[in-house]
Amino acid sequence: MPVNLLALVATTAVVTFALRYVPVTVLHRRELPGPLQRVLGNLPLAILSALICQWTFLRDGHLDWGVSNFYLFGFLGAILLSVLTRNLAASVFGSVGIVAALTVLFGPR
Repeated sequence: MPVNLLALVATTAVVTFALRYVPVTVLHRRELPGPLQRVLGNLPLAILSALICQWTFLRDGHLDWGVSNFYLFGFLGAILLSVLTRNLAASVFGSVGIVAALTVLFGPR
């Protein structure tokens, strides 16, 4: 592994660790204000939703609503499974199964 790449990986690891460790050690005994707790509590869901919507609906910078967008069917399947089962594992594995099956059956040859 080249030295520059090794230095990049090590630096990234240190920065990632510091970004996670420092807030925990500084704030572990402090009570955060209610509005800030609500914002921080909802932040992971908001980020995940934004990423999923981007991956599902955008292809090469354009909206993709076509039937060849298998991720769209997986997304709709995940919503349906979530409503019907209220089970995270069923929603995740079911939607991945839908995308996998459509890709195998109708994907590029």
